[in-house]
Amino acid sequence: MSHPEFYSYYLPTQIHFGVGLFASLSELIAPLDSDSCIVVTSPGFPKRHPKELDDFLKANSAFLYDQVGPNPTLADLERYRSDLQEVTGKTIIGIGGGSVMDIARILSLALDTMEPLSEIVADPDRFVPRQRKLVVLPTTSGTASEVTPWATIWDPENQQKLSLAHPDLFADLAVIDPALCVGMSPEQTAVTGMDTLSHCLETLW
Repeated sequence: MSHPEFYSYYLPTQIHFGVGLFASLSELIAPLDSDSCIVVTSPGFPKRHPKELDDFLKANSAFLYDQVGPNPTLADLERYRSDLQEVTGKTIIGIGGGSVMDIARILSLALDTMEPLSEIVADPDRFVPRQRKLVVLPTTSGTASEVTPWATIWDPENQQKLSLAHPDLFADLAVIDPALCVGMSPEQTAVTGMDTLSHCLETLW
């Protein structure tokens, strides 16, 4: 029997939204019962929000990794994993745009195996459930990576755009603080704003 008007929707991510919520991040992650975290972000974020980030790092004895660039490749991801392999962190916190959140999502799986990343992308079922909690905070508009189970990695050698997708890659917690978008360049603000508008228009057809 067909049900043309029936659909299902699955979103296990808990969402907190509000201006200034980044200052309450320690309290928001407390229910995850994680006593150690790795903050994954870009080189620019600590410069735009130094005090808030420093306060969180000190309060949680968190490790900061701020080396993630835009449109990361497989080689970049291998380097990120190598850099963080010996770092203790039961929770991965990704703070940034779509690329940063995607990397945090992949690292939540990849840090607990030494299998080639191409294998993880090709068959994520072998590596789930993930062993670490995942928290994401978007600092741009448009990608909505904070509430998706997908991650994009570039493979320039084979001229491919790879997508890792699995329901287990939904974040446990998404903290959306519009104040974190303050400090973007006018160009980045316009581009990500148009991306958001495009997604809104897509819902009309």
